[in-house]
Amino acid sequence: MPILVAAVVLVTALGLLNLLLLLAMLRRLRAYETRLPAAIGGDPQASLLPLGTPLPVFAGATGSGPTGLAVVAFLSTGCDACQTQVPKLRRYLTDHELDRDAALVVVAGEEDDPVGRQYADQLGGSATVVREPQDGPIGRAFGARVYPTFYLVNGGVVRAAGIAVEQLAEPVPA
Repeated sequence: MPILVAAVVLVTALGLLNLLLLLAMLRRLRAYETRLPAAIGGDPQASLLPLGTPLPVFAGATGSGPTGLAVVAFLSTGCDACQTQVPKLRRYLTDHELDRDAALVVVAGEEDDPVGRQYADQLGGSATVVREPQDGPIGRAFGARVYPTFYLVNGGVVRAAGIAVEQLAEPVPA
């Protein structure tokens, strides 16, 4: 009888461990879902706003409003490529001496994700950082499906777009 009880306890413990591992994998898969078009060979550039497109109307925390923006960036907490682009973005904003209100960085992910806090800490002095869920209102307005995404804006119109900071051209004087 004790062997049977021990076997039931062992099977139950293994079942719970399996459930925890499954939940962890599902969370990771959801995070990688945002990079799916690039991962399966799709053209990530095709999901960006075309050059010359007026910025979409969105509700966001920017002091300058859409016409005062010079750079708009979309980052995700579950994106490895975003981590390598954050220092480059900070350098770009600093080198071009952009006002904090002229740069909007949208960090998509869970509110309590430490990676999102890290991005906000690194970019907060150089840009207005907005945290929102993966399919938040600003991301939906821009159609953000691939992360990272960067837009160079002049007069409320997209002048350059890319999935790397290096793809942004020099800002055109207003």
